[in-house]
Amino acid sequence: MIRPRHISITCLAVAALIIGACHGPHRIADSGASGTTFDRDKTFARIDALCHAKEHAKAERVLREAIASIPASDSRADRIAAAVCRRRLAQVLTAARRFADAETEAEIAYQALHDLYQPIEEYPTGDEQLARAAWVLGEIRLLTGRPAEAEELLSGAIVWFEGLDAMSADTAVLLGVYGDCLAQLGKYSDAEDTTVQSYLRLVKLKGDKAPETLDALQRVIFLYQAWDRPDKVDEYLTSSGLTDSRR
Repeated sequence: MIRPRHISITCLAVAALIIGACHGPHRIADSGASGTTFDRDKTFARIDALCHAKEHAKAERVLREAIASIPASDSRADRIAAAVCRRRLAQVLTAARRFADAETEAEIAYQALHDLYQPIEEYPTGDEQLARAAWVLGEIRLLTGRPAEAEELLSGAIVWFEGLDAMSADTAVLLGVYGDCLAQLGKYSDAEDTTVQSYLRLVKLKGDKAPETLDALQRVIFLYQAWDRPDKVDEYLTSSGLTDSRR
């Protein structure tokens, strides 16, 4: 029987956040016209490239320059643009493992979007951009050992993403993050369905060799290791063909 080494959940979560920073949709709801010269699509495409190259300092500089270029006005469009840039900045800082700075930016983004998109009964996060900000802030708190503070943020984001597109890759990745949160809280039974669903959806959507899928598989293994379920660890190692070089 192959015994995997215990996997660092912090490393997995940082990897997931990097993937989100590089590949997540860039829609800004209700953006409208803006007086800024900020080109969101061009800027975020550049951030994607810098993240892939692990040039986090350059990515940070580009985003801070973009934020500075957005007028500090009462314009809804400018406020949304600045908040979304700060959310992306939080992701970049997290990838650089600067968690305190990342949390500061994520909190500013979350609060700004919370003020713009008030929660409604069906959706606690009120809008996709607010849901994304809740996801980033929740994941940073999870990375810094505060799963209890992360749980409400992540669960609210899941409600929005499941309603927006339950079968999207973003939703599948978020389910895995939430599963990590539940596992860290010792809620293994609740975490099992969420974590396994994340993996199975990503296999279908991305294929079994995609980075997101391999991260999701390792999340499943982490869960069963923490739960002391070696039989399930072996089951997923065998079915996936995971080798020692992947562990």
